[in-house]
This record gives sequence, C-alpha cells and structure tokens, in this order.
Amino acid sequence: MTNDVPPKACLADFGFTRMVLEPDNQMSSSLTLEGGTLAFMAPELLAPGRFGLKSAVPTQEGDVYAFGLVILQVI
Repeated sequence: MTNDVPPKACLADFGFTRMVLEPDNQMSSSLTLEGGTLAFMAPELLAPGRFGLKSAVPTQEGDVYAFGLVILQVI
C-alpha cells in the first residue's frame, strides 16, 4: 500500500523473498523453495521429476499459473 490519499494497492514480485518457518508462530505457515510462495508455485516447480524435468526452473507458464491463483483469490 502506498502512503497516498487515498492509498493505492501495489503488486510486487516476491520471487526473491524468503520466509522463515517459525514452529511456534502459527502465522508463518508458508515455506519457500528457492524463493517464492509455496501456495502459488506451479506444480512443476515443486516436483520437477514428476513432469520429466531435471530441475525446477521458473517459466512464464509458471507465472501465469501463479497469476491465475491470485485472480482466484481476488474473486
């Protein structure tokens, strides 16, 4: 959110953020895998071997998947 009046919502790329899991903190329920938010990661990033890939490589298709999940949350 910006400090403007009225405030404006902004989207950011969280691909390089890292979240630390704190076992005693129920608010930190997400883990990251090489950056990103686990709940919004495309399946091929989580289990590349199941999709015939050798490693998890971010792609535009994975970005579209994550954006679709954001839109679903908004709706």
